[in-house]
Amino acid sequence: MSYLDFASRTALVTFSCLSMLAAQPAHAQQKLVFSIMAPTIQQLPAVILKVRNQEFLSPEGFATQFVTVNSCPDSVRVVASGDANIGEICLDTAMNAIDRGGAGIAIITAQIVTVPYELIAAPEIRTFQDLRGKKVAVAAVKTGSGLIVRKMLGSKGMAEGKDYTLIGAGFTPNRFAALKNRSVDAALLLPPFDVVLAKDGYRSVLDSTEILGDYPFISIAVNKAWAKRNPGQVVGFLRGYSKMLTWLHNGANRDAVIEVLRSDILKNPEHGKFSADLYDKYIAKGSLYPSKLGISEKGIQAALELGQEEGQFGTPLPPVSKFIDPSFAAAAAK
Repeated sequence: MSYLDFASRTALVTFSCLSMLAAQPAHAQQKLVFSIMAPTIQQLPAVILKVRNQEFLSPEGFATQFVTVNSCPDSVRVVASGDANIGEICLDTAMNAIDRGGAGIAIITAQIVTVPYELIAAPEIRTFQDLRGKKVAVAAVKTGSGLIVRKMLGSKGMAEGKDYTLIGAGFTPNRFAALKNRSVDAALLLPPFDVVLAKDGYRSVLDSTEILGDYPFISIAVNKAWAKRNPGQVVGFLRGYSKMLTWLHNGANRDAVIEVLRSDILKNPEHGKFSADLYDKYIAKGSLYPSKLGISEKGIQAALELGQEEGQFGTPLPPVSKFIDPSFAAAAAK
């Protein structure tokens, strides 16, 4: 994946100042509020930050408070309002808010580089073609996973409204419950919910990675006003985040990562083997998580084009630079 040439896009004076900040850790015990979504495989890096806070953020001088949000709109709202300084966000929701001009946030690095969704259907539904006339649960119909399902099924010649109905049901646990109690016929799900249902005969009929490719659906954003006042803290956070990514991709830490998956993502002591399978699929053999700070132009452009298909962005498309601030990651990488 190609990453932005940060230095060429940042004013020399600004970059120099941030580089100086990168050379020094943040002052001792500065308060940092970081928002995290309900844990799924997409949240693994943020969950590691939380459970291994003393290893990655405390050395940067942070007394970190972690707050949990339960929807994509809330993930943006909590950072935009300043209730959190930095947080996980759903990319499309954040980009829509930024494009409207009132969000006051900037995307500073990617957390995942593709979307690991599976479209899971009830046992009697054997292929995506059997979804005609059925109800499909997504987080929100107009944004996020709603866009993704329309893209997935649209690639197979199926149209919302004509061939199937989308139902807004909230985050993954809510969609899981809706499918389990059969109020919908299929749902867009993340591990571990897809595997839990597989035991009862539910099956995957489409995989989002086959359709979307490079798409940093979960990224990290900062409150711009707070960042302007505290650039050193943004750099310090990203320095700790970078150390976490290095730790995550180090095969010597395989058992420790699997334990986080088992205890804090799956939250089931009986899921040791499944945790190991997730590690092998998404880390050892896959590339769900970035290995370094940054966010790809290709991924942001893909999100813009998908949003344009849905009528969320006009012509011409806004530039990628409208949504990101790469200067902090560049300084943290020094």
